[in-house]
Amino acid sequence: MPPLAFCAPQLVAVGRVPAVALLRDGCDRLELARGLTDLGVATRHAGDAEAARAPLTEALDLARGLGARALA
Repeated sequence: MPPLAFCAPQLVAVGRVPAVALLRDGCDRLELARGLTDLGVATRHAGDAEAARAPLTEALDLARGLGARALA
């Protein structure tokens, strides 16, 4: 499987981000924050800073709420 940075533009374009979708259904909020961070970073690296803002903001909010300073 290719790294998320490689496939993020295609996944974001069709609204399908499997890892984040699965994590949203689970109960591990820290892993969701990590997944959202990875998605935001990959989207930003793909050149879409505007689309990267939402997952990065959500990740930051989650991390702060969990007291996960290293992630925040």
